[in-house]
Amino acid sequence: MTFFQTFLRPLRHIAAGRRAQAAEREQRILAEALRDTAAALASTASFDEVLDRILAVVGRVVPHETASIMLIEDGIARVTRHRGYVERGLTAPLLALRFAVADVPNMRQMAATGQPFIIADTKVYPGWVDIPETRWVRSYVGAPIRIKGQAVGFLNLNSATPGFFTAGHAESLLAFADQAGVAIDNAQLYDEVRRYAAELEQRVAERTAELVQREAALQAANEKLRELDRLKSQFVTNVSHELRTPLTNITLMATLIERGKPEKRAQYLATLYREIGLLTALIEDLLYLSRMDAGKNQPALAELDLNQIVGNLAGDRAALLADRGLQLQTDLAPDLPPVRADAKMVTQVLTNLMTNAMNYTPVGGTITVRTRLERGGEGADERGGEGVTEHAARSTQHAIRNTWVTFSVSDTGPGITAEERVRLFERFYRGEAGRASGASGTGLGLSICQEIVQRHNGRITVESEPGQGSTFTVWLPVG
Repeated sequence: MTFFQTFLRPLRHIAAGRRAQAAEREQRILAEALRDTAAALASTASFDEVLDRILAVVGRVVPHETASIMLIEDGIARVTRHRGYVERGLTAPLLALRFAVADVPNMRQMAATGQPFIIADTKVYPGWVDIPETRWVRSYVGAPIRIKGQAVGFLNLNSATPGFFTAGHAESLLAFADQAGVAIDNAQLYDEVRRYAAELEQRVAERTAELVQREAALQAANEKLRELDRLKSQFVTNVSHELRTPLTNITLMATLIERGKPEKRAQYLATLYREIGLLTALIEDLLYLSRMDAGKNQPALAELDLNQIVGNLAGDRAALLADRGLQLQTDLAPDLPPVRADAKMVTQVLTNLMTNAMNYTPVGGTITVRTRLERGGEGADERGGEGVTEHAARSTQHAIRNTWVTFSVSDTGPGITAEERVRLFERFYRGEAGRASGASGTGLGLSICQEIVQRHNGRITVESEPGQGSTFTVWLPVG
C-alpha cells in the first residue's frame, strides 16, 4: 500500500461517517416534521389553519423557494394556499389558475400512481405548463395528497436552480404529503361537524319561535329543545374525544420515530399507520352518520334477491375467515320473494355484522349466515327478540308488515349480557367483549346498521346470552 493510499484511508472513514451523520440528521428532521404535523392536528381543526400549518412545516422537510397546495374538485386542480410567491409579486394570478389534471402530465401521473414527481429542468421538460408569472421556476418536485388512497390534491415545491431536487427530497415530501392528507381529512370532518352543530342550533331556534305561538305546549316542547341541545353537545363531545385518541397515539409514534430506538423504527411506523387507518375508519363512519342525520343518504330502492347478495358476500369472505381459523356456514332459504331495498346499503349492513362476528369469534369457532321468510307481527316482537331500542320501534310504527325477509349472522363468540344488549346500538358504545378482544373498532358500526335498516322500514334485533354466542337478525318488509 502506498503512502498516498495510507493517507487517504482515514479520510474515507471520516467522509463515510459524515455521510451517515447527514443521513441520520435528515431522518431526524423528517420525523420532527411528521411529529409537528401530528401536533397541528391535535391543536387545531380549522381547515384554513391546517393548510397554513402544512406550508409552514414543509420547509423543514424539503428546502425550496416557493410552495403551494392544490386541491382537486371534479378533475380540476386549483391553488388554495401558497407560500413564498408574495415576495415575487404574485398573489391573485396564481389563485385564479385552474388545471385539468388529465391534461397536465406530472399531475396525471401523480394522481394515477400515488408517487412523487421531479422535474429537473422545466426548460427542457415538454409537459411543463408555461405561465409568465412562474417562468423563473427551473426545477420542481411534487407529491400527491391522498385521502383513503385517492389523490385529492398536490403539494408542490419550486426552485430557481435547475436540478435542485433529489430522489431523497421526493421520498421525504411523499411521506409528509401523506401526513398532510390526514390533517386535511380531519379538518374537513371538523367543518362538517360544525355545520351539523349549526343546523341543530338552527332547529332549536326555529322550534323556539314556534313555542311562542304554542304556549299551551311550552313545557313539553322545552323538554324536546333540551334534548336536541344535549344531543348536539354529546355529539360534538364524543367526536372530539374519539378523534383525539388516535391523534394522541399518532403524535406519540412520531415522537418515538424521532427519539426512540432506531431498530424499532419499523415497529413505530407500523403502529403509526395502524392508528391512521383507525382514524380514517372513524372519519368515514362519522361522515356517513352525519349525512344520514342530515337526510342526505336516502336508499335507492330496487327489487333485490337477498339470497344472491348474502351468498356473494359470504363467498367473498370465506378465504379471510379460513385464514382466521374460523368456519363459515350458509343456510339460504329457497324461493325467497324479492325485497325493495338499496343493494349497497344492505351489503354494508351484512359486511358490518360479519366483521363483528369475525372479530369476536375465537379460533375454531363458526359463523353462520342465514336467510328466512317470516310471517306475522312486527319483526321479532312475536319471537322474543331483544336489543331493539325504543327509537327503532318508533321508526316502524307506520310500516307494520305481516311478511318479512330476514338475514341473520350468528357466531360462537363470548355472547352479550342483558345490560349490554340494551346499549348495543348507541353511538360509540363498545361492550366488554369488544374491549377485551383488542379488535379495532369505532363503536359506530351497529349504529350505522340500525340507521340503514330503519330507512328501509325494517328493524335489527339481537339474541344472545353470555357464553352462548350471538345472533343479529335484520328484518326487511316484503312488498
